[in-house]
Amino acid sequence: MKSKSKRNKVSSEKVLQKKVGQGVRKPNPFETHVLKSKFTVLNRDPAVGHSIRDTVKPGALRARAIEKRKQTLGKEFATLHKANRFVDARKDGKNMRPQSSASRRKEMYNLNLTHRGQTLAELERFDDPVDNDDDEDEEDGLLDESFTNAAHFGGGSDEEGEEGGGRKDRKTVIEEMIANSKRQKVEKQRENDEVYEMMQKLDSSLKALMPQVGEHLRKDSDKPKLDDYDRMMREMIFERRGAPAEKLKSEEQARTEKQKRETLERERLERMKSETVEGGNAAKSHRSADALDDGAYLEDDVNGDEAQDNDDGLEPQYDARNLSKEATADDDDEDDDDQSSDGSEEENDGSSSEEEDNLSDLQNGQSSESEEEEENVPTPAVAPVKKQEVINDRKTVPEPAKINYDIPAFLEFPKEYDTFAELLTNRDTGYQAAIVAKLVEKCNQNHPTSKANRRLLFVYLLQLITDRFGSPGAGGSIGDDFKALHSLTPFLYDLALKDPHETGPLFVEVIQEKYSEYRKNPRKFPALSTLAIVKLVPLLYSASDVRHSVVTPVLVFVSEMLTRCNVRTRRDLTHGLFLVTIVLECVEQSKRFLPAVLCFLTNILILAYPKDAQPVAKANTFKLAPHSLALGSSGGSDRSAEIKLLAEDFQQTELTDDYKVRLMASTLGMISATCKQLDQSEAIQTIAAGFKRHLDVLVKAPSLPASVKTILKQLLSTVTEQSRRPLKYLVAAEKKPKPLRMLEPKIETVYDDIRRRPKTAESLREQRKKMQQKIKRASRSAAREIRLDNEYISKLQMKRRLESDRERKEKVRRIFSDATSQQGELKSLDRKAKYRK
Repeated sequence: MKSKSKRNKVSSEKVLQKKVGQGVRKPNPFETHVLKSKFTVLNRDPAVGHSIRDTVKPGALRARAIEKRKQTLGKEFATLHKANRFVDARKDGKNMRPQSSASRRKEMYNLNLTHRGQTLAELERFDDPVDNDDDEDEEDGLLDESFTNAAHFGGGSDEEGEEGGGRKDRKTVIEEMIANSKRQKVEKQRENDEVYEMMQKLDSSLKALMPQVGEHLRKDSDKPKLDDYDRMMREMIFERRGAPAEKLKSEEQARTEKQKRETLERERLERMKSETVEGGNAAKSHRSADALDDGAYLEDDVNGDEAQDNDDGLEPQYDARNLSKEATADDDDEDDDDQSSDGSEEENDGSSSEEEDNLSDLQNGQSSESEEEEENVPTPAVAPVKKQEVINDRKTVPEPAKINYDIPAFLEFPKEYDTFAELLTNRDTGYQAAIVAKLVEKCNQNHPTSKANRRLLFVYLLQLITDRFGSPGAGGSIGDDFKALHSLTPFLYDLALKDPHETGPLFVEVIQEKYSEYRKNPRKFPALSTLAIVKLVPLLYSASDVRHSVVTPVLVFVSEMLTRCNVRTRRDLTHGLFLVTIVLECVEQSKRFLPAVLCFLTNILILAYPKDAQPVAKANTFKLAPHSLALGSSGGSDRSAEIKLLAEDFQQTELTDDYKVRLMASTLGMISATCKQLDQSEAIQTIAAGFKRHLDVLVKAPSLPASVKTILKQLLSTVTEQSRRPLKYLVAAEKKPKPLRMLEPKIETVYDDIRRRPKTAESLREQRKKMQQKIKRASRSAAREIRLDNEYISKLQMKRRLESDRERKEKVRRIFSDATSQQGELKSLDRKAKYRK
């Protein structure tokens, strides 16, 4: 008994030690994950972990990896080769029927929105007939209360049963309902058809009725005209209101227009100063710091080469960079060519005020200086068609065109010049301008032949001007010819601005033709038709450029005429002053001067010396006798009424006293304009001194009219002040400083340790080596993960196999147990059977 009790005794200490051993497990040194920071990071507490890896326990990372595999590989392995799970075979379009896949591909690119099987485009055609359902009371589409009580509860009402002799069954009620619905639809369709036919009949009758109604409408011509008394009363009652000149523009549009004007003005000034600009603001060619400045001194000769003639092969400014840029300024609004006008006004003596217009290089008209010049610069009354007048008249060109001329609505463009001349034969200036305006409007239409017609019309107008001035005064006075030139100039400007590449060469050909005619007799001034064509140059083209393919040859032509043509009569003097006026218009913006102009004006002053003055040598081309332009001693004050040259002076030859007064006033005015233009020039002191020498003699003449004497004294004071200006010493032109020849050294980085090369200095070989290391590291990691996955799958397979073996053994053991018990029972039954016997 004693030994048995010792065997069954339980020790409490052993139990406690066993529980403690189960709760605290000794860590496996091979499963410990060492976490040691290699360096200290600023502002980071090393005692506090900042990542998951800092707080893991031994084996936690492995447990996390196993759990991740359970959620991925484990689930896939559990469903592998399983037939009792549902798999959506339609995913990604697999195992779909061909019809379904085709419809799905078609719907993928179907961008039309549909409504009940119809696209919105089909619904918006409004092909459906007019439906009058909206006119009924059942706008909400609900059934009546009576119909609901009768049809929805038992197939009918008691009243219907009493009247009809019995209650209707449901089938009869439904049939009646269908019949009534069909009948109502047919009636609605019939009503819609009738309404549609009535609408069509009304439209057709309205079209037939409109001509009759139009006859009874009141026209403007039927309104009673006001007499002079009523018109004067209205002017006295109502205050005059100023008509708006143009529509107000937004801030963005005004800013855009201002930038465009500034760009055009800057380009004009650059061309005027002979600064080579290609393509707008062209960037300078880049030169590196180690350039040896080869050819650096050739930069100063660039502008000098461009100042040469066009025969040297350089690109003319007319085609590419001059008028093509100018044409873009007014392509948007051709009817408003004076958008960039400054709007300043100055008054002339005895004439109405004129606006000053600065259209940069497109419209180099008379500025304030030239308008002041007109007070003293007498030019032929209508001969020098001032560009300012041309521009201002563009909005109301021509003035006689305000009259309603009977011009055909459909005017066919003439294909030959004779046909064009017949349209304008025996017509006044206003009618001719109206016809030309109609042709210009026809040429500006969007038609394939419009460009060719504009070119042809430009030639027609030049030929018309040539024919009119070829025989001046044939169809009237010479003043009418200048009025025609004045009215046709705006149309020539529009055509030249619209197609500069086409009209420019044509105008040059005309100038060449006129020059060829002049060369046949170079000692005689050309015909008035040549002067009229030359007059168009400053009005149509940019005369301020330092070199222009049209203006520059014309200025050379004018200089040759002023230098070589003999001056014998009144007509020659008028021709010369007319050419001087053209030159002053051309150089108004550029502030240059033509020596031939100074020489011509100086010789006129020499011929106007008083008879008691000592004669001075004059140019050989002036064939007039000395003192031939001197004023007589009688009636000087009576001749001061008119001091401007007249159009008739181009034809007459006699030197009268009145003409001498006008000639002297015009000459003094042109000298004044020349001195004002060249006021800032370096040569003004020499030029003014040359004029002052002759003006000192003329001011002593006793027979000068009061008006001419006033002009002469003002001019003499201006010239005296300019001639006394101190001359500046000649200084060598500043050359561009030559930069030092600084070469960039070839610096290479030297590395002491190949392991500490900066990342930016890695070579291609090192980069390839690093990439290979990354690939090797990634492949190792991938191989390790694959190996662990295979290990996990192998464990699952082994676990499944062991589980199946365990189940199989359990079944075998159960079978054997059942068989043994069955065999025992069978033997017991056999034994009992023996005992019974």
